Amino acid sequence: MPGIQKCRAHHFDYGWRCSGSTVRHATVEVFSPSSRRYDRDYKRDAYLALGVGEVWLVDLDERAVFVSRPGGAERDVRYTERLVWHPAAMREPLEIDVRGLFRGVV
Repeated sequence: MPGIQKCRAHHFDYGWRCSGSTVRHATVEVFSPSSRRYDRDYKRDAYLALGVGEVWLVDLDERAVFVSRPGGAERDVRYTERLVWHPAAMREPLEIDVRGLFRGVV
């Protein structure tokens, strides 16, 4: 199960899943020492094959977010300072301070 999965609001059932929705805009996985290889080598491609619009892999050791999108053109694009996310359904982009995400992380 992903750490975070963003779905359209009217399909969210207030549990841990999207109900009745085939649109998953983004899925986020945070690497742990035991899941790093599995998340990068298997889960990323599995989520993309299921139709997820973006897969974000958060690497605490590298203090980076790796973003992959369907089609393979953008695979594991590394972000260490700022990440802008703007799916078509959102009016305004969401800007994420990647450095700030890791502030205080040992």
